[in-house]
Amino acid sequence: MVEVQAGQLTPTTNLTQALSSVLPHARKLRLLSWCVTVVVVSDQFSFLTSFANTADDLRLLVWSTRLLVVSRLPLLQLHHLLTSYWAFSMMNTAFLTQQHLNTHTSKCEVWSHLPYPVGGGGGQVVRVASWSEGRGLVMETTAQTIYQHKYNTFHGGKVNMTVFPFPPYWMDETLDTDGGRSNDHQEKEGDGNGGRRKEVEEMENGDRGRRKEEEEGQMKEEMEKGDRGRRKEEEERRMKEENEKERRMKDEEVGITGRDYIILETIAASLNLTINVLPYGEWDEVMGRLEDRTAYMSPIKLALMPHLLEIYDFTLFIEPATLGFTMAKPTLKPRWQSLYYPLRPSVWASIMATLLVVPVLFIWVGRQVDEVVQEVVSDEWTLWRATEVMLGSLLGHTFPGTLSQRSSVRLVTASWLVFAFIAGTAYRSNLTAFLTVPKYPPRPESLAQLIGAGASVMLPPDMVDFYRSFEESTSDVFRKLYERVEFVPDFKEGMQQAMQSNKAYMYERLNSQLMMAEHFTDAEGRTPLYVNNQNVMPGYCGWPLTRDAPFKHVLDAYIMACHGGGLIEKWTQDVLRTARTENRKKQLLKRNQRRSKKEKAMVEEEGVEEEEEEEEEGATETQESVTKNQALTLVHMQGPLFLFLLGVLLSLAAFILEVLFLKVCCLPLHRLRL
Repeated sequence: MVEVQAGQLTPTTNLTQALSSVLPHARKLRLLSWCVTVVVVSDQFSFLTSFANTADDLRLLVWSTRLLVVSRLPLLQLHHLLTSYWAFSMMNTAFLTQQHLNTHTSKCEVWSHLPYPVGGGGGQVVRVASWSEGRGLVMETTAQTIYQHKYNTFHGGKVNMTVFPFPPYWMDETLDTDGGRSNDHQEKEGDGNGGRRKEVEEMENGDRGRRKEEEEGQMKEEMEKGDRGRRKEEEERRMKEENEKERRMKDEEVGITGRDYIILETIAASLNLTINVLPYGEWDEVMGRLEDRTAYMSPIKLALMPHLLEIYDFTLFIEPATLGFTMAKPTLKPRWQSLYYPLRPSVWASIMATLLVVPVLFIWVGRQVDEVVQEVVSDEWTLWRATEVMLGSLLGHTFPGTLSQRSSVRLVTASWLVFAFIAGTAYRSNLTAFLTVPKYPPRPESLAQLIGAGASVMLPPDMVDFYRSFEESTSDVFRKLYERVEFVPDFKEGMQQAMQSNKAYMYERLNSQLMMAEHFTDAEGRTPLYVNNQNVMPGYCGWPLTRDAPFKHVLDAYIMACHGGGLIEKWTQDVLRTARTENRKKQLLKRNQRRSKKEKAMVEEEGVEEEEEEEEEGATETQESVTKNQALTLVHMQGPLFLFLLGVLLSLAAFILEVLFLKVCCLPLHRLRL
């Protein structure tokens, strides 16, 4: 129990400061227990207002914390407190008041505030229960409890949502009466709520103003000329155009789609709440609405980071934090080691050892033949010549000359030929595989590999919270990542720079894959970029809520049910499948438009030059496609060419040495003999 007396207040210590020194101790107690009841007793209006503000600022109350305020304030002031302060209106709060009916009889009443009452409309202050000596305790509501279940159903009430467009989790969608759909990914940051909806409204207003001006001008002209027949004809034409416009407006409506919106829509149907999406804006503006409680939730997944937990509440996790990075695919560089890759180092060592042992064994066995054959072999077969012959047979050459008739020599020769055949065949087959399917350099897939590659990291402006998290981290890897961060205006700039230099564009993985497929993938499905497959940050993502959101436990229960039924994973796959289908449709549409332009260019004389340019571009694309599909290029065959050039250089060096040796040593000796 804590008591704040008026005598404790000094000229330098007001009521708010006194409460600020007391309520942190109460919050520690609340954090230690899962169920706490806070009782506040005061008859001063100023004290209760200060308590409500301070308790909200210090985050004393959550929904599991019950607050009972005992006061004898008039009902007018009581209603003002219940409707004007978050701690009293939205939290699990009840007011106990006492009214004196006469000098001998008094009556106690319990009041509460329902932000979403039955029948909709605004908040409502209701009497929950009453007590008197004659009647005892009487419950005034059907809930039969003093603390009301305010958020089990919203009775159709509107809940403000603040959203930053984030494909494929939240996208604008154009709905047609024919059942067709097309997604508007909101590529440009900071567009208004439903940029397509705003565009349709502006077009409609512009058409109305234009029609009004045309009507006034035509009426004046008709009055001057007296041409009533023409007026009637123009009116009929105008009515026909207006009807056609209305029909098109009905055929086309703008909606919202995306994985997180589907989850929100499902939960909203169960809780009977109306989704009210506020206008889109910049990231700071969107998240600022949660801080000042203009909106109560942002149904877009966000990673749970320590500095954000101090500002917002979060729902139960939606999925793991899928932060990734996009980089250019490593290209195949010319490497002469392609001749070395088909066999492991241990195999190469075994072959070299065999080449050293077999010639010695061959010479030793050959010397055991009879005296006639021994003279022939000793004249022709030396250790160097035997090594040369063995190496040649390994490359596919035959044995020159004749061999001994002894079985020992022929067994050694047969064993070597079998070994040479197997080793040579294995090397040739593996060499073909390594030349046609070359070994590409490894590409970074984890954050540690990205840091080790020395690449810098680009972030868009809405990733500033991650930037702060990197700055506050104690991990060496995240500290190095923080030092290499630079900001880019949007994903197009980031991915374009990633293609041109050793940089990585870091963003949410599914969004990056979607943008890469839509803007950096050709009609054949090729892209120079890739998205890593490992999460950069450990942890999970949830929906950010306004701090101490009283309906968090209700949302958590429904999100857990969605996890249990496998719905979130299913909706994720459905949205990605739809996005890929839409992307293919757009590519086909672009291809058809390109063909139609070519046909028009062939007919019109002015389009001849454009046709030639398009043909050149098509030829270039075809040439690039053929180049990419070639089995062997100079990159693949660099090793054999280097080996051939090395042999030519060695032969040239040997030739020069032989010539010098003959001129220096052999010619003077020959002259002396003469």
